[in-house]
Amino acid sequence: MWKASLKSLFAHKARLALTALAIVLGVAFVSGTYIYTDTTNRAFDSIFDEAFVGIDIVVAGDSTFQFGQGIYFEESLVADIAAVDGVAEVIPTLTGFGPKIIDRDGEPIGGQGPPQFAAALTGSEVGTGGFELRGESRPPMGGDEIVIDAASADTAGYEIGDTVPVEFPTIGTREFTLVGIAGFGEADNIGGATFVLFDLETTQEVLEREGQLDGAFVQAEPGTDIETLVAAVGQVLPEGARAQSSQEAAEEQAAEIQEGLSFFGTFLLVFAFVALFVATFLIYNTFRIVVAQRLRELALLRAVGATRRQVLWSVLFEALVVGVIASVIGIAAGAGLAIALRAALEQFGIALPSAALVFAPRTLVVGLIVGVVVTLVSAIVPAIGASRVPPVAAMREEMARPKRKTLTRRAIFGAVLGVVGVALMFAGLLGDYDGATVPLSLIGAGAAVIILAAYVFSALVADPMARTIGAPLAKAFGAAGKLAQRNAGRSPRRTAATASAIMVGIALISMVTLLSASIRGTVDAIFDTGVDADVVVTSTDQFAISGFTADLAEEAAGLEEVAALTRIQAGAIIVDGTETFAGSLEPNFEDFFSVESIEGTAAISDDGVLVGSSEAESNDWSVGDVVAIEFEQSGVQELTVEGIITSDTITGYSLSRDRFTSEFGSDADSQVYIQSATGFTAEETRDAVAALAADIPSANVQTNEELVDEIGDQVNQILGLITGLLAMTVLIALIGVTNTMALAVIERTREIGLLRAVGLNRRQTRRMIRVEASIVSVFGAILGVGLGIFFGWAILQPLRDEGFTEFVIPFGGLALWIAIAGVLGVVFALWPAWRASRLNVLEAISYE
Repeated sequence: MWKASLKSLFAHKARLALTALAIVLGVAFVSGTYIYTDTTNRAFDSIFDEAFVGIDIVVAGDSTFQFGQGIYFEESLVADIAAVDGVAEVIPTLTGFGPKIIDRDGEPIGGQGPPQFAAALTGSEVGTGGFELRGESRPPMGGDEIVIDAASADTAGYEIGDTVPVEFPTIGTREFTLVGIAGFGEADNIGGATFVLFDLETTQEVLEREGQLDGAFVQAEPGTDIETLVAAVGQVLPEGARAQSSQEAAEEQAAEIQEGLSFFGTFLLVFAFVALFVATFLIYNTFRIVVAQRLRELALLRAVGATRRQVLWSVLFEALVVGVIASVIGIAAGAGLAIALRAALEQFGIALPSAALVFAPRTLVVGLIVGVVVTLVSAIVPAIGASRVPPVAAMREEMARPKRKTLTRRAIFGAVLGVVGVALMFAGLLGDYDGATVPLSLIGAGAAVIILAAYVFSALVADPMARTIGAPLAKAFGAAGKLAQRNAGRSPRRTAATASAIMVGIALISMVTLLSASIRGTVDAIFDTGVDADVVVTSTDQFAISGFTADLAEEAAGLEEVAALTRIQAGAIIVDGTETFAGSLEPNFEDFFSVESIEGTAAISDDGVLVGSSEAESNDWSVGDVVAIEFEQSGVQELTVEGIITSDTITGYSLSRDRFTSEFGSDADSQVYIQSATGFTAEETRDAVAALAADIPSANVQTNEELVDEIGDQVNQILGLITGLLAMTVLIALIGVTNTMALAVIERTREIGLLRAVGLNRRQTRRMIRVEASIVSVFGAILGVGLGIFFGWAILQPLRDEGFTEFVIPFGGLALWIAIAGVLGVVFALWPAWRASRLNVLEAISYE
């Protein structure tokens, strides 16, 4: 039986090649993601090990904030550490976020995710923290010299001796002479972050941290026990500081960066497993058709003594061989994908350190297991069907044909799956998890079960849907169109399996399209009815909380084009163990933002906080309650809930401006909303404010409508990337169309020969196959659009309390995806159609 299985496998190499390709693509994504992340992690481990060469102890703030500005200490920290027995040298350190390098066109470099920061670089031979000066560079000295990262220098074309403008959130723009270009180890920057390096005094000045540090590097005297010295240094440190050995610090910093980048690996793995999920439909359909075509062959094997178990294992053995070969190829292809991922990120300015590709045993094991298991699981049902072929089927052709089974049980099974899937999905979306992150695995499992339910049900509607979709094609293409229409509906299970693979990809793409339209609709609604401002000033750094200098708003308030303005700040806080953001509001904010109601007062004092109604409800707070809020610099502070606000635009936690500036050490603005004076248009006001902001490159001055368009473009870019990755699943599904139509041609060889004999020409034969593929593809796309609308609606329900109130169905965009699926179905059926048209009529008629 093993020999028979191998002969059968290699006798039909072409029919399984496309099946293997689907597994190759999915496994390549899985293994490529693992190879890329493992390689990057090893590179960071190496860099941070080298960063602390010559340093024995690292002293730094002990902060639990992910989006904080850091903890700072008095400069006397250096003398306190130096007085400890066993300390040979203390090198002060200072780092801060917000400074933006300005290129030759006056635009800030970076800032679209990775941070922008400044740091002190001393002339010490040790204690550089990983920064390496390149070429003829030297450390900066004095208040007018600077060193910048190599990636920024390359982007702007700066060379040593050039004048480099740098914008600071609080003091505006200053110019410096470039005396050095530095890398972080061998990397040109740290994961796309930009950095500017000054001497210590200048760093303190530009960050407005005079007399402060954020830590120190310590070198021990020869022969000193490091662990003992770590404990001794720890005894003299102020509250909020801690001492670690350099090895512990290197491992921790590498782990923090790796954790920050881990979302990217998880992001890619999600798409990889979605691709493999789609591949299961392809594999199942292929083996089901292949088994149906081999019924007489399998019956003969039974007739000559093969047992059911042998037949079962024969089919699974073929699946195993295909799975192993495809997985091995996929793992090898993953290495190329890892290199491509690194190159793609560099194009976006995210230069991660490079190293030799790491093939961890985990990658090989997971790649093989995933590929083989998916193939075997997909082939189990067809294999069981093959084992049930009676030996007598070998004697009569009609007995070898599969019997049409009732769809009643299928309907019941599909209904059960649908109920279970919806229950799982909404349990994840709407369940109360005590503030924990919504379990994405539960949502994903529910979505997968719903998709399986849709696949089960699709066989029930395959025939009527094929007739409906094919009706206009039958009229347009005559006999070939009518034959294609009937062929698409004559085998509901086959059509359902092929269409369902397309359904998965289109469902996810439709969901993303709907979410994009709904987010844009929500933004439009907020700025149409929730914001009364003609001009809005925001930071070009979309993810920064450092903002831009408050001088801009103060000067803009004096313009004749400006009737009134209000300012908002933003910073990270921790409430009940969860990091979130607090803002500051000025007393006139109600003139700019729609407010449904305010319980208590909006004119909060410096000891009060204004809380959004959803936060107050979830925490059971009332006006007058005391809330413990943790700030990074001052620690836990108790503030009184002086007001509870219900608004679509003002949510979360709001402080008075004075209290915010005190806690965060900065009066920089994150957003400024401006109303035009009578007689001036929004465009005139924008131009007047933009003229003031000419030397503040990070201040993005726009009209209300321009800001809405920009937000929409940003949402489209992000979701466009997701759509591009999801397109891989559609590609795999369309490979399934090619596979199914090719196998259908083999199965219908005699039928096609008879049609040719009675007058169907080659052109009509090709058209028949292409139209059938288009009908199946459109059927799958329609199912996918329906599921995508449901998934999008379900995801938006728990987000309504977060302000996502609009549910927008983009009918035009969804119809376009259906049309694209139909056209691609034709394209991927070209080869089977050509093959069908080239059949020899006499040989086809005599084919069995």
